[in-house]
Amino acid sequence: MENTGMTVLKILGAIIAVVIVAAIAVGLGMYFRLIPIPGPILALLVDAKEPEYSARYYPSDTIAYGWITLVPGEGQVGEMEAIWERFNEYPGFRDLVDELKIDFLTETGIDLDEEIHPWIGPEISAGLIDFDLDQELPSAAITIQVRDEDAARNFLEKWREYMEEETGARFDTGSHRGNTTWVDDSEHQAYALTNDWLVYATNESVLHSVLDRMNGDADDSLADEVKFQAARAALPERRFHSGYVDYQQALDLLGDAAGGFGPVVPGAIGPATFAESAPEWVAMSGSWVERGVVVEMVSPTVTDFGLEVSELRDPALLLPDDTLGFMAAGFDPNVDNWRKALAEYYLRDVLPDPYLLDEINSNLAGMTPDGAPPFDNDATLADALDLGFDLAEQFTGIDLETDFFGHLAGEMIVAVNEFDFEAVSDDPEANPVDATLMLSYLEEGEDGLADTMDEVAGLLEMHVGLTANRTDVGAEREAIIFDPGVLGMMMGGEIAYQPGYVLHNQYLTIGTTVKALSSIIARQEVAGANLASDAEYQRAASHLMADRQFLGYVNVNSIVNQLDADDLGIEAERVRVMQEGIGVVAFRSTLGTEHSRTVAVLTLLPE
Repeated sequence: MENTGMTVLKILGAIIAVVIVAAIAVGLGMYFRLIPIPGPILALLVDAKEPEYSARYYPSDTIAYGWITLVPGEGQVGEMEAIWERFNEYPGFRDLVDELKIDFLTETGIDLDEEIHPWIGPEISAGLIDFDLDQELPSAAITIQVRDEDAARNFLEKWREYMEEETGARFDTGSHRGNTTWVDDSEHQAYALTNDWLVYATNESVLHSVLDRMNGDADDSLADEVKFQAARAALPERRFHSGYVDYQQALDLLGDAAGGFGPVVPGAIGPATFAESAPEWVAMSGSWVERGVVVEMVSPTVTDFGLEVSELRDPALLLPDDTLGFMAAGFDPNVDNWRKALAEYYLRDVLPDPYLLDEINSNLAGMTPDGAPPFDNDATLADALDLGFDLAEQFTGIDLETDFFGHLAGEMIVAVNEFDFEAVSDDPEANPVDATLMLSYLEEGEDGLADTMDEVAGLLEMHVGLTANRTDVGAEREAIIFDPGVLGMMMGGEIAYQPGYVLHNQYLTIGTTVKALSSIIARQEVAGANLASDAEYQRAASHLMADRQFLGYVNVNSIVNQLDADDLGIEAERVRVMQEGIGVVAFRSTLGTEHSRTVAVLTLLPE
């Protein structure tokens, strides 16, 4: 017998698929192609409501909530219309939309144009209300705004017939708050239709809960929850969709399910020992902009761990215009600050199993100066950091804290230049990828950092078999370039990679080739076009101008244009849609006094 949780997820997936297909494949056409009128007037005609209006229909302890509107404000209707019209110029896109409609009709017997178009309204939402870990069973609801109740009733009748065939459901017809309901709790399906909303729930109790709130007969709602209100207030006003997660509830659920491992920060998984540093909530939103989409994730700032992280300058000024992608981050080079932050956490609590502490001690036996086990039961992450520095000095003679981090200024950039995917795949040794790592350093620390890097070069010559040569790459100091030498022969022949490093204009740049280093130095000397001058980068970066401690960029268009129909397994006309329709992705992240924000931009239809 199929797991009940999986059954519910399949039903939820099927309903969400209806919504997505209707909204993307047909919904835009419904509102824009067939009704070419100004956005504000259109919003009135289709009864568009304020963002997250339907949150009042979900209980206050809802774990997660998502909302989308097809008629957003702040000029987004025009942006949606322009994007939709441009994509409709491509035969491959039109064929894809038609194929989705046909597939949906074949699968369900429901015609999107004839049986969903007439009734679906602009607002759609979904909520995860509870989750039974023992049964792996979610309690959830979906609400879809209705413009034509009779048309919605006809659709729902055909949908129930489809569900009866697919899941074996047998619906009992009932009534609640004056609304007809159709329920089969054994198959985790419950539906209702009001004048304004079509409601799906995983069981009758949840369905009644939603209908009670629609009727004004409940004392609480998600819309009245303080955390939810704080999340809404933190989101940008310009949005067409949003999502909310009660992070503490999610943390408890995931922690229980994963045996002590749960989310540390939004988007990451880690030990629950960091739970006190987790935010109460996480929210996200999306907005349409000119030929693009901006997505923002925000959460309340809980702690900065006592670290002093500087704001980034624009790394694109230092990178060539053919940069494929980069990541840049500000960091605190003061190891003492890290030591203080990490001292708050016991190593035993970070490990998934406390017994691993004994295994670590066993593996490190004899490596400490006095031969004693490095970690006792009260060892902290700061102790682990100090041991790492001690072992590094023991094996290399370099005091990393003083002789390396002590000279840094707190900015890191990792970049990769465009390259021929096929050539690199066919012969990676002969076709090196130009990549660089840049670390900013203090002006007064240049000589000390140069001495440290010379020591590193000597160690590589002595222990790895590389040969260090001094080479002019246009910097004030000569670069150190490593010839693979014996290592190259051991790897099967000549290698085109010539890794090296150079110090110039307060950046230590480590590169995979002489060309990579020379390219960076040229941009530092304002010679040659840099990435900041690229029109598509400028378009993306214009949405990321606020303070930033982390910044990233990927030229997706460049990647897609090296792929063909065979690579992607799709028709050539659809490949053309991707090659001409997708631009670049850029993102920034900032830890502010009140909120932590991550903003991502996808540009479309590059020119």
